[in-house]
Amino acid sequence: MDHILDSIKTERGYQKERWGGVADDAANNTPTDWTAYISKYSTGYLDGLPPHNYEDDFRTSMLKVATLAVAAIEASEYKEKNNA
Repeated sequence: MDHILDSIKTERGYQKERWGGVADDAANNTPTDWTAYISKYSTGYLDGLPPHNYEDDFRTSMLKVATLAVAAIEASEYKEKNNA
């Protein structure tokens, strides 16, 4: 399981570099946004059926889902802490 958590941390670092940190996430995304992002990635591996590499696509999609959930929780906690 440690390798999975490491993958989530790596992906979260990528997200922060690309989209900004927790303060940006809190300012720019609503709970509806987070739900939409997670929904998109939770079914992303189904795009273009039949998938070329189903298992890799599925793992990548689930990694995105897990990481987006972490980002959503971080943003929610940031808003609560900072009354944003």
